[in-house]
Amino acid sequence: MRRAENIEKLIKSAEAETTKDVDERILGDAMKDLGELKKVRPAIDARSVWRRIMRSMVMKIAAIITVIGAVAIGVIYLDGNKGTSRDVAGTNEGAKEQDSRVQLNVELASIETMAKSKDVGGLIMMLDKGLPESKIAAANFLANMGDMRAIKPLEKLANEWEGEDGVNPFARAADWAKWTEGKAMMKTIATGIRAYWAESMQAPPDDSIEALGFRADDLRGTYFDASMFKFKVGSVKPLKFVVIARNDEVRPAQMKLDQDGFFSEE
Repeated sequence: MRRAENIEKLIKSAEAETTKDVDERILGDAMKDLGELKKVRPAIDARSVWRRIMRSMVMKIAAIITVIGAVAIGVIYLDGNKGTSRDVAGTNEGAKEQDSRVQLNVELASIETMAKSKDVGGLIMMLDKGLPESKIAAANFLANMGDMRAIKPLEKLANEWEGEDGVNPFARAADWAKWTEGKAMMKTIATGIRAYWAESMQAPPDDSIEALGFRADDLRGTYFDASMFKFKVGSVKPLKFVVIARNDEVRPAQMKLDQDGFFSEE
């Protein structure tokens, strides 16, 4: 009985007031402790699992919110900076145009050097690698040089030309290169006329290449043949003559060569 009396005294000495809520809380804690003691093996704490689930869900929701926010900010930024984007694009285009001008100046200087040194191979390479303006410049120099190696590359560019046919610079250059062959044959005929005149002091029969000592095969090339040439001697003292070549496949279609070695178009 002494223990009960002690307990009773202890309760009376505690000045705490008991209420229904306090009693239920104390009872709940006691039942929880009792349940933990009755467990044979440790189990997974349901509250811990729930916390993990909630934490994972919160993280996912937070990630989604972050992505949506980033997209929204990006849209606002782009919408508010359209003018800035156009300004940047304009600056880039200006830089590209400046680079192109620099490259063109370099290429034109190189083309001029190639032309002076008769670098036909370099000019032909420029037809393939150069800027459009550089290709035209190279074609003009090749036309003046009259090198037949340039004909095929020039014809390729002529076929790709998208401008007017009458001003196709590559077709014109290719035709002039072809006339290199025709002019060489005209000079050969002129030499034959002078030789005939030197031996006989007479004029050879007009248009007779056989009288000049030539066979038809002697005047056969890739773009010209003997049938395209005529000649006429105007006088013997002094010797005056004209050699005419005509090829309707090229432009100009006809050229003349006189006794002084001067070529003219017709």
